[in-house]
Amino acid sequence: MVELDFELPLKELNGVMERFMSAELFTKWVLYNEDRGTVALRVVVPDFEMEQVILDIAEVVRGPLEISIVKDGLAEIKVDQAFINVINVDGVVYPLALIMEFDFNAHVPSRIELITEKDCPEEVISAILHTKLGPFDFRDPMKTKILQSNKMTKIMLTTAV
Repeated sequence: MVELDFELPLKELNGVMERFMSAELFTKWVLYNEDRGTVALRVVVPDFEMEQVILDIAEVVRGPLEISIVKDGLAEIKVDQAFINVINVDGVVYPLALIMEFDFNAHVPSRIELITEKDCPEEVISAILHTKLGPFDFRDPMKTKILQSNKMTKIMLTTAV
């Protein structure tokens, strides 16, 4: 199990909670910040559903959001990061989730995933593949894999360690 920890505008809470309830996820805590008009949540998610839950959040929020992914292992607590936003291609907006896993170095991700809807057009995948994140380039076919499942399209980049 992993825990997703994030803060979102109060107006987005109902849409996100509807997704969590339909997926039967456990909300560990919810904190309301009246001054900022935001809600901080920590949600417990099975490992195998994490990517789908993050994409579900991206589909509801449709804007920039940072998510901490907390994995409590036997020897240590590991924190990975996810960022959600949208990608605009030909005037159509698609949700986009970026997940970074840190295995060997706390500052350099060992794996990066970009996830979007399963039925996105080829132009969206092409736009994602032309993305460059710092020193990481998704156009390198030796390090990049594209997987399409029945629920999402994943573009994975393994970084050099």
